[in-house]
Amino acid sequence: MKPTRFAVLLSAMLPAALAAAPFPGSDLRPLLQFHGSFLRGAGPLPPVFLDRDDLFVTRDGSFIYSQAAGNTQTGPYTTDLAQGVAAPQLFATLTQALLQAGIGALGGKCHVSFPSPIWIPGNGYEITWYGRQQRWISLTMSDQNDVPDCTPDEVALLEALVSFQSQVLADPRTTHYRSH
Repeated sequence: MKPTRFAVLLSAMLPAALAAAPFPGSDLRPLLQFHGSFLRGAGPLPPVFLDRDDLFVTRDGSFIYSQAAGNTQTGPYTTDLAQGVAAPQLFATLTQALLQAGIGALGGKCHVSFPSPIWIPGNGYEITWYGRQQRWISLTMSDQNDVPDCTPDEVALLEALVSFQSQVLADPRTTHYRSH
């Protein structure tokens, strides 16, 4: 996802979230965005399930998350919006993973294999990291075979981001706003 498109999404959902509860954090400068887009089939096909999510993390560990998910044949689509601040140890682990991967030198596209359930081509993640001043990089990791394989450092970074996302969303201090 391009940073400008995510900014539109963020600006659309942030006012409602802020009206409900004050946004935490002392340094809201951007650190990274983590976008995932998947079509999954539980088999046999159909049904096909769409899952699109975005995690925006600031330099102090504050985050805002959005997800749209649902059955592409019958619906309905659901929404999960969340905000909070990562626990200090969890945020330190993420920061270490970014440093270890050499995030500032990454960028481009690479191939990664995804686990089951049955994946339908076109799935992937995009990581956008914001450095100092105007510096930023974007790394796209997809199931497309026409790009080089992701390096072990890139895969380790992806695993760290997936773990970070699942842990902050499961944290009882995280505020969720969900459709029914």
